[in-house]
Amino acid sequence: MTPGSLLICITTTAALLTGAPVFADATLVLNGTRGEAATIQVKNGVGRMAGGGDGEYILFDSATETLIQVDPNRQQYRAMSREKMESTLQVAAQLQHAIAPQMKELRAGLAGLPEDQRRMIEQRMGAVLGAPAAGNAPVPAIMKAVSTGTHSIAGLECESHALSRDGQPVGEVCLVKAASGKLSQQDFKVLEAMMAFTRNMASRAGGMVSGLDIQLAALPADLQGVPVSVKDAAGGWDYRLVSLSDETLPEEPFREYTGFQLQAIPGLN
Repeated sequence: MTPGSLLICITTTAALLTGAPVFADATLVLNGTRGEAATIQVKNGVGRMAGGGDGEYILFDSATETLIQVDPNRQQYRAMSREKMESTLQVAAQLQHAIAPQMKELRAGLAGLPEDQRRMIEQRMGAVLGAPAAGNAPVPAIMKAVSTGTHSIAGLECESHALSRDGQPVGEVCLVKAASGKLSQQDFKVLEAMMAFTRNMASRAGGMVSGLDIQLAALPADLQGVPVSVKDAAGGWDYRLVSLSDETLPEEPFREYTGFQLQAIPGLN
């Protein structure tokens, strides 16, 4: 190789490395049988989930493991890092342990109320109350998932699982466990981390924080991946990925919250 050709090779390689994005962009659109719609986007290690007509959305920064709830109408946002979540939930667990005797007496008192009144109070108190008033702590339901094969949904390969609770069928879920189609390895890792974080937060804090009633929180803990199809046998509904794009996304939808006012998360801050 001549000095001239070597220089050209080095220059070209440097230009490619400089211009290549660290993350490709991805846009996933999901629709439900009840008219639900959600869009999940990924850019530069940040995931963005939007759904419904209220304009609110959630960001997940995979670099800092921080979940950000954004309300553009009020120009406000709330942020919850993994570290903050863990410390807050630890304090909440210690508080529940400390007031356990009082809660036991309260549950005993509620047991004598009419069922409709008791249920209303239990719902309002949520996880603070603990076990149902009438009786002892419930036996945890046994959730099982059985693999039923692989499928291709919107160009993504996913593994389907039949779900059951205490031996009764409850639904199906198809999980993407590796990059495929138009979804890059980097963006898959962001989606995987975002789903794991929200599932963990919902399963551990859902009773104490409103707005975290996430269906997939009930999945077996060892069943991981990015859901692209979810069916509920009892409710008769399903949610499914309908399209996937790798077109370049603008920066603004991922950064506009930085100009908004930071708010505390009720019950966690």
